[in-house]
Amino acid sequence: MVSKLEEYINGIPPTVFNQTTLMDFFWNLRGKHLIPYELDFDNFIIAATMNNKIEKIKIKYVGKANSKRKEFIRYTCNSPSPFSIGLSLRSKSYLSHNSALYIHGLIAKAPKEMCINKEQSPKEYRNDSTLTQ
Repeated sequence: MVSKLEEYINGIPPTVFNQTTLMDFFWNLRGKHLIPYELDFDNFIIAATMNNKIEKIKIKYVGKANSKRKEFIRYTCNSPSPFSIGLSLRSKSYLSHNSALYIHGLIAKAPKEMCINKEQSPKEYRNDSTLTQ
């Protein structure tokens, strides 16, 4: 017999959660009375991952060498694509280069590396004749 919680989780689209969005999801489930009121957030994560409803994944951080960050933690539900997981690492990011070409069906072979970019903030325009890099 499938519980109402399992039915609800099985009905949502493939999703990638970070810590904040997973907490929002937890409060949403609690508001719908799909989880016991006594269940706190930490135990919800333990129960959900043990029951394979949510998968915890660790993504190695390969950014700046002097960063203290070692990894990103994400939680997935209903098998999102690797592209969705990659896009979850930075807000308002998008696929670029071969990743975008593949997603749009313009090339047949999946890229070996995922290219993700984020729009940069506008830069102040200097109105002089010297060019700088």
